[in-house]
Amino acid sequence: MDPKSTEINFEKPSPTDVANTLERRKRQHLALKATDALSELFETEVSVPQILDIAESEEDTPARLTARRALRAVTTIAKEGSEVTQRLRGGDMYHYVEGVVTYGASTRRYLALMDSCGLNAEEATGIYALRELIAEYTDGTKPGLQQLIDALGAVGISVQHAAADPEYAAAKFDEAGFITDHATYQKGDATIVKQFDRPIFYPTKGHSIHRLIDGDADGTVTEGIKEGLQETLRHPAEESDVVDDNQVWHQNNIADYLKNLGS
Repeated sequence: MDPKSTEINFEKPSPTDVANTLERRKRQHLALKATDALSELFETEVSVPQILDIAESEEDTPARLTARRALRAVTTIAKEGSEVTQRLRGGDMYHYVEGVVTYGASTRRYLALMDSCGLNAEEATGIYALRELIAEYTDGTKPGLQQLIDALGAVGISVQHAAADPEYAAAKFDEAGFITDHATYQKGDATIVKQFDRPIFYPTKGHSIHRLIDGDADGTVTEGIKEGLQETLRHPAEESDVVDDNQVWHQNNIADYLKNLGS
């Protein structure tokens, strides 16, 4: 027998194959980190297959919506060239995941808020938490991000302060009459109360001299924030969480991507 006939020929992988393998492992690692952030948020061990099972349910439940948001967060973090991944630092991944899963934040508007107001991920999620607090006063109606920024300027609270202490900002809004279910006016010695159908939230009309950023002596940073948000946030309210998450899901981008990734 020819000794050479017993030799095993191992084919050397091409540079492209090696690069693809490394990229796939990188994506898997990011998906795992995002899943760890979900476990921390839910305070229980979770996995992508578990969340997929809930997300694929035909019954329209809050759990299904939460699962689809969770998978949207994982996919956004794990996909190649993800802008979110490039921007996240240290423990920021948890705060981004919280913003998407808990508050239904869209990635585009989340990043726009960070850019316009100079916020980190924890602070951006804090602004979404403030919107949620306001919604408790307004029968579930959430102000648009631009409307919220205008309101903060009107009551003289910086975006950073509001992000760090949403309860304080909500209380200040209430004190200033931004969150109300009635309007009053004087008629002689009598106070007339005009009732509305439901509570409302509104910013004070007109130009505000208050600064949104500490140290903004001439107001140029505040004006830049408002102009930046006006340019990016064309609509007064955040996109519908249920509609947007379900539309993305129906395209099967999320489920197929994660299954192919082996997560």
